[in-house]
Amino acid sequence: MKTLTKGLAGIAAMGAIVGMAAGAALAAEDEAAAPSYFSNTELQVLWNDNFKLRSNAPDDTSTVFLTLDHFSTWKYGDNYIFADFGLDLNGNGSNDDKTSIYSEYFPSLSLSKITGESISVGPLVDVSATFSVHVDGDGFLAVLPGARLNFDVPGFNFVSLGGYAYETVRDPFGRDLDTTFRTQLVWQAPIVVSERVKLVFQGYAHYTGNRGQGVKAQFLTQPQLRLDLGALTGGEENRYFIGTEVSYWVNKFGTDSDELATQVMAVFKF
Repeated sequence: MKTLTKGLAGIAAMGAIVGMAAGAALAAEDEAAAPSYFSNTELQVLWNDNFKLRSNAPDDTSTVFLTLDHFSTWKYGDNYIFADFGLDLNGNGSNDDKTSIYSEYFPSLSLSKITGESISVGPLVDVSATFSVHVDGDGFLAVLPGARLNFDVPGFNFVSLGGYAYETVRDPFGRDLDTTFRTQLVWQAPIVVSERVKLVFQGYAHYTGNRGQGVKAQFLTQPQLRLDLGALTGGEENRYFIGTEVSYWVNKFGTDSDELATQVMAVFKF
């Protein structure tokens, strides 16, 4: 069963890659006719030495992650999709236990784009209906219908706040979990120290309610601080980055385990 579900997650991850490429191509085509459209696709490589509840449990695990990440806008909304490929560098588990695949897909429809009318009120600039699918290689599948508010905040490229119903469709432990909720904040802010030193501070934070069966409410945030290597070296900007990501997870996976892990990262934008 684990091989099958890893295969399904692999298919989902490959779909994510294809979706990223297609989204980038479509956005590039649309950009000629509508310069306001936007597309960003990147590869992140992250390493950490203290992740919880992986193949070395109950001890911490050293892990390398490859993350493919894509966001693009289109005529009536936007798409966000990512796929994580993880490899544990220690632990006593089998090779199957040391690898992981996880992906999420968020298509959204913009109310202002669909109606053609501005709905700006104060800092609120748009409202979107959104739907998310989360899947991993161990048999987990969840769907999250909801809505997202986009804000114009001085000093930030974007700030959004989403609210979702959280429905576990398939649980790898066979539990009958309750429907709950999730709230999620996402942000990105440029930090220009000088002409050569340019940073980006971005990330997300979300809170998920308890799902019964002993699965507790969870809080997870993963902020990143990136240094633009192109600006630093006088080369092409907004293409290559190095930096760090901090993972702070209270009640990881709904358990009593809390995680505080610092990762080093490198980013390449296509």
